[in-house]
Amino acid sequence: MSPLPVDLKILDYRLPTVRIFSPDEDAVIDRLAMMIEQRPALFKGMDVAMNYAEDLPNEFDQQVIEEFLVAHGVNVVARTTGEGNVLAFTASAKSQKSVPDEVISKSLRSGQRIYSKGSVVILGSVSSGAEVLAEGSIHVYGELHGRALAGVQGDRNAAIFTQSMDAELVSVAGVYRTGDQLDEGSKGNACSVILDGDSLSFQSITQ
Repeated sequence: MSPLPVDLKILDYRLPTVRIFSPDEDAVIDRLAMMIEQRPALFKGMDVAMNYAEDLPNEFDQQVIEEFLVAHGVNVVARTTGEGNVLAFTASAKSQKSVPDEVISKSLRSGQRIYSKGSVVILGSVSSGAEVLAEGSIHVYGELHGRALAGVQGDRNAAIFTQSMDAELVSVAGVYRTGDQLDEGSKGNACSVILDGDSLSFQSITQ
């Protein structure tokens, strides 16, 4: 069990997952508040799944936790099992259409190019020479070696998420970095790319 009441991880090829360990709702909310305060741009508009420890008491109020996240700009879109398998998408996710618009179940090979009018989830990897363009956010739950351009119509709240960052180019709302300009700490690691003012910020997914 984690020594913290809550953490944030990517479980296998799934959404960033908020994992709740402590039965103390106040401790969980305090920890979440600290995480959001430290990295507000990372959490703003992020789609997350919720994962609650199996030994939490029945009276633990999941709704309070999820309402806190939603109030701070986080989209709670699913609940998962301990292994990260999606149990169900939440009602709020369906009503707000925060579930990604397009899901690609295979990896993209060199020379392939996709364009999404919303957000896109790629359950495999993006090879060198492949390109993903989306008007919303891009989620790559394999390795990102090719080009990823999010918010191509100017959505500054778009973001790029990947399980392993090694891209040839990343861009959010027209602000870009090439592969040789990537943040060194992000290479090979799970991270997000968000727009912070007029520059890109690379944020570790693991908290």
